[in-house]
Amino acid sequence: MKEKIFFTGGNGYIGKNFIKNYSSKYFIDAPSRSKLDLREGAKVNQYVTNSNIDYVVQAANVGGAASSTRREEDCLLENLHAFRNVFQSCKDIKRFVHMGSGAEYSKPFANANVKEENFGEIIPEDAYGMAKFFMGQSLEQQNVGRYVNLRIFGNFGPYEDCMTRFISNAIVRALHGLPIIVNQNSLFDYVYVNDFLKIMDFFIQNPAPHISYNITTGHPLTLIEIAEIICDVMGSKHEIIVKNKNIKEHYTGSNIRLRQFLPENFEFTPINMAIEELIEWYDKNIKQVDKRQLQGLNK
Repeated sequence: MKEKIFFTGGNGYIGKNFIKNYSSKYFIDAPSRSKLDLREGAKVNQYVTNSNIDYVVQAANVGGAASSTRREEDCLLENLHAFRNVFQSCKDIKRFVHMGSGAEYSKPFANANVKEENFGEIIPEDAYGMAKFFMGQSLEQQNVGRYVNLRIFGNFGPYEDCMTRFISNAIVRALHGLPIIVNQNSLFDYVYVNDFLKIMDFFIQNPAPHISYNITTGHPLTLIEIAEIICDVMGSKHEIIVKNKNIKEHYTGSNIRLRQFLPENFEFTPINMAIEELIEWYDKNIKQVDKRQLQGLNK
């Protein structure tokens, strides 16, 4: 009998990829918001009580980014309430895996290659980072082996928002014959989603000796370098427009702790191979991307 995962945020980018790739291994229960509003504690508790759950993957980001119609404070509270309700209702499961963020260390970082031991030195100012910070802080107080916080710095792959995520945006622009835009050059450590799913599955199945882990490859690249790799993989010269080539921030984290826990034979997919796979995916799904919307993004 397959083990059951209660996956919050299943309609998100990571959720879609996990469900597609791991439905044969697990029974994945990923209720939509219309079925289960994570902000309603009593309903979350009843839902969990009535379900036979083995693992929890907390990937929901209720409220999303702040906009002109939503205050940052409202988004922060919505995310904290959702996390609190799931956390309080899932005390008796085998493993609680939380999708954390490098933003927990606060952006921009004072130092590159930040380590897990640096957590708490600076409290983030933005709503998203602050929410993730307090979630991470709560998890750090829990039992090692049952709870884990995976701090994502950069992630890319199918189903992500190609209007806002750099690698996918650059690929679809190139496929549409539009120039690749680098508004502000920065140093990122991107992990291909297929690699991240393998890492997440390993944490689900194995008790970890620490709560929090930076999920990075250890081989960061600038956005300009990534744009050039995309052009090389596509085998044609695409215009790259760089509005500011100076590196603004180093969004990178040490993965020493991660490497010590993962199997010795674990290897990250080379970024050129990962980009090639993503180009093939977008080539099949390019009709879903509106060229006119892409053209209007950087005017």
